Amino acid sequence: MKIRFIPEHTKTIINDLYVIYINEDTLTAIMYIGKSNKPKFNYRFKTINILNTYVDTAITNFMTFHNDKVQRKENQKELQKTFDISKFLKVGAIIQNTWGYEQTNQEFYQVTEIKGKTTIHAKELKKIYEETGFMSGKCIPLIDHFLDRGNEYNLRTKASGDSFTICNPKSFYYFHVWNGTEQYESHYA
Repeated sequence: MKIRFIPEHTKTIINDLYVIYINEDTLTAIMYIGKSNKPKFNYRFKTINILNTYVDTAITNFMTFHNDKVQRKENQKELQKTFDISKFLKVGAIIQNTWGYEQTNQEFYQVTEIKGKTTIHAKELKKIYEETGFMSGKCIPLIDHFLDRGNEYNLRTKASGDSFTICNPKSFYYFHVWNGTEQYESHYA
């Protein structure tokens, strides 16, 4: 387990969110955020005035960032309280899953049920694929034509400003509402 480096003979500025160690003899300052063992900064300065100005600016910037983050979380909670996915999606809507590392895969899903205010059930659709280039092409979904062994998901949604996001069951998935146009897809072999 790595431990914090705390220099000797330092003046300490402690807050619930950060700690700063200042050595006025060597003109050094170290700042740690939260419980992190890695310093936010660890610098030597030319003068005590430059050191103090830098530390004051760092505190101001960090507190502004922290307060903005707290405010965004509070705003998101308020949005989520009144959020209802049925205002944005209806049964029959098409959502798309774009994924891949060295290739772009497209999967299309049709919303089959809206469960409560934030959950949708979607089933995977068949698609029409047309090769348009070397190992790549365009595809569109076949609406109301489900794959026999296609994926089915209960997807959570959450408010995002005046819209919404579809929460991914796996980190490499990117579910979004299909825009109604042909989509690029590539493959190997």
